[in-house]
Amino acid sequence: MLRRPRSRVVLAVSAALVAMLPAGLDAAAGTLPCPNLGGPVLLGPLAQKENRLPHAARHISGMAVSKDNSDATTGQQIVWVVGDRKANEAVQPENDRVYVFGYDDADGSLAIRFRLRPGVFPDDPANTGPPEPDGITSVADSPNPVPDIEDLSIEYRADARDQLWLFDTGDNTTSRSQLNAYRLPEPDLTSTGLGLIGPAGTDLELEGKVEGMAIKPVRFPIKLWSNAQKSQKVHPNIETAFIDVGAPSVTKPIYLIPRAPVDADGDGIKGELRLYRFDTREKFTPNHATRSGWIESGGANYEALGASILPGGSAYAIRTGKANADRVLTFTREADRHISAYIGDGNRAPACSWSTFDTEPSGNREETIAFDLTPAGETGWEGLLWSHDGTDFPPLYGADVEVEPPPGG
Repeated sequence: MLRRPRSRVVLAVSAALVAMLPAGLDAAAGTLPCPNLGGPVLLGPLAQKENRLPHAARHISGMAVSKDNSDATTGQQIVWVVGDRKANEAVQPENDRVYVFGYDDADGSLAIRFRLRPGVFPDDPANTGPPEPDGITSVADSPNPVPDIEDLSIEYRADARDQLWLFDTGDNTTSRSQLNAYRLPEPDLTSTGLGLIGPAGTDLELEGKVEGMAIKPVRFPIKLWSNAQKSQKVHPNIETAFIDVGAPSVTKPIYLIPRAPVDADGDGIKGELRLYRFDTREKFTPNHATRSGWIESGGANYEALGASILPGGSAYAIRTGKANADRVLTFTREADRHISAYIGDGNRAPACSWSTFDTEPSGNREETIAFDLTPAGETGWEGLLWSHDGTDFPPLYGADVEVEPPPGG
């Protein structure tokens, strides 16, 4: 985020460990409270160097910070961003495309975009042409828009190049018969030079090359069920999803969280969020996601809007809120256990909770949250990143971990 001296990074690593502890515990009892986060800092508008539509910055629905595309010397890191259906319909229908965008997480600059090959996207069955079939819906008021990408997650891997996951799970009408996830290799910007800042603070190659290669994702169809027996299909609107990179399995589970809260604990208040999980990687038949537990939402009627997970999976963050409230929650997970098993043992409350991150309370909603990771070679996180939904060039905001100096230091 804001580039810090090395001493600050070391403190931030300690803060990451603090964040793994339950909120409200007394330091005198041998544990530490959650770290303080500074107020929102405007880092810069996204899409500063994009000179033609579409801009990622329309209707941002998902973001995550890259571990592989990181420069240990400058501290620069790439944040990957994807927009929802409206982002891809910002241009004329015949140019309708899906893009993934990369930005410098320090100030929102260094725009690089990668077009996703349309053949992998299923056509909207309600529209037959033209420009259909092109693999992408282009009618804003379609009753069954495809795709409607609502989140982005990185599958952080220790022994291989990381992978990006896009979740085509938006369903405002709760009527879609099938959702989809798309996996694509994370572009390597460090080896090509496209993601590295030069001494003058800009990238000469990037100045003249704002669009990278076309990438062909792999599609994984999804159906959701209310139980493991798959006897009752459900159609929730899902805007939050992530890969459990810390799960004790070779194939990492994928968690989907419907936007609408429920009364899971029976107290008469809709203050919980359901989790659905699938572990398979079927390409031609549905991957069956079944209900796998619930977590606290942070407040009555708080909806799930976005998620992020740390490399290694020691914690994950959920952005929740409603019209006049906003909250970011972090949840811990016990090592060598699946998240669903851990929360099933009663660990449903967030470890830490922060509010007042709604930087435009009466306007566009923030539907994204991302851990701002420490630079290459370090571990942990330095703060949080997020942006708005709906504006042409939305602001990229950040909040730093603030660590009090040690007594006498």
